[in-house]
Amino acid sequence: MARIDDISFTLLNTIVAVYETREFTAAADELGIAQSTVSKRIATLEDVFGLSLFVRGSKSELLPTPAGRRLYSSAAGLLQQWSDAVYHM
Repeated sequence: MARIDDISFTLLNTIVAVYETREFTAAADELGIAQSTVSKRIATLEDVFGLSLFVRGSKSELLPTPAGRRLYSSAAGLLQQWSDAVYHM
């Protein structure tokens, strides 16, 4: 079982990409990794929180759950804060 300590910038970047593209394949292309890796990363986050982050919509579209929307908002904010901090060093 994954733990909260297992969350990394890599996992946060993954949920942001999936949320913004609404597809594992498109997110994988954006991140330059395999679709199966994206799926595994989202599964890890779901395991950590014990919640589903996305549900399947029409075709291959992924729809964020309320938990997915909250995590996206937090992840995007954290990544932006980190980017700003690095930029100002």
